[in-house]
Amino acid sequence: MSGEYKNFTGLNPTDVEYFINLLGPRIHKRNTVFREAISVQDRLAVTLLYLATEDSTCSTYVSSVLGSLLHKYADRSSRLKENVKIPDNQEEWMKIRKEFIDLWNFPHAVGALDGKHVVIQSPFNSGTDFYN
Repeated sequence: MSGEYKNFTGLNPTDVEYFINLLGPRIHKRNTVFREAISVQDRLAVTLLYLATEDSTCSTYVSSVLGSLLHKYADRSSRLKENVKIPDNQEEWMKIRKEFIDLWNFPHAVGALDGKHVVIQSPFNSGTDFYN
């Protein structure tokens, strides 16, 4: 596994292999007589790139990979829950929301990955609600 994943995701090769093995059976596609299928590794890379940069050219693969990830998360036999924590109920989501407001004065947020800051265009007539 190349270091390219580490450069844009922060994942080490062991983590990448874990996700490839976990999601591969659900996101693998077969070659056709018209074209070769995109590999599981590339589908994962495109999804991670999309999540990191919101690159719209990646969006065609994202729903498949994220759907598979959620399916595996829901699977009680999956080890994914040991590595990724998602709140189980509304109270847990609201606690996280409150922490984002209290600590960072950042409303409408319920999580962050690797501290990524996403620049947005503020809506028309929004005043200081979207001040960066």
